[in-house]
Amino acid sequence: RPTERAYEFGVMGPDVVAAHCVWLSEREMRLYAETGTHISHNPVSNAKLGNGLAKVPELMDLGVNVGLGTDDSACNDTFNMFETMKFASLAQKSRFTDASKMPAMKVLEMATLNGARALGMEREIGSLEVGKKADIILLDLNVPNMRPVHFGEYSNICQNLVYSSLGNSVDTVLVDGEVVVAGGKLTKVDLGEIIRKHAELAADLLERRKKYILRKN
Repeated sequence: RPTERAYEFGVMGPDVVAAHCVWLSEREMRLYAETGTHISHNPVSNAKLGNGLAKVPELMDLGVNVGLGTDDSACNDTFNMFETMKFASLAQKSRFTDASKMPAMKVLEMATLNGARALGMEREIGSLEVGKKADIILLDLNVPNMRPVHFGEYSNICQNLVYSSLGNSVDTVLVDGEVVVAGGKLTKVDLGEIIRKHAELAADLLERRKKYILRKN
């Protein structure tokens, strides 16, 4: 089994991030905890490919640091972390038939600080703290899917963020203090040009695929 072999070869450790980890045995889960190896949970990709679902609550109960990932576009279609957060939560609730599993705050931490820990960068990014880089997303709470909004004792901000945000609420994005999205628009690249170039490359890829199939036949 891959995890056991990795352990035998001394590959596992706090400087390693393992992706997916869907079919771990109880012993393998303990090995992740004992070695401090991190896990990148990719629930949307795993579901689309029919690979199963990682035992995230059990892993986290053992003390394993689990972050969130999207995998690539070929096996996910989007890189939408809002979608990933929601699916990560709902999938475990369904698996356990328990609505209390994987609450919104825990999933939000997986998407932010846990990911930073996995990269060994928790002192630089992953949360808003003095001395850390200003990696910030500002959301427009007035879009319909983010309403109603409650503050104080009955605050639902985190729940709205995980379960209701579609990405359309993103207004401003800062990376290390630099604005890369403003008013929902990219500021550093020409999106129209990217889409045009993408269409050209996709058409070329399909054409080359046709030639490859013809050669094989």
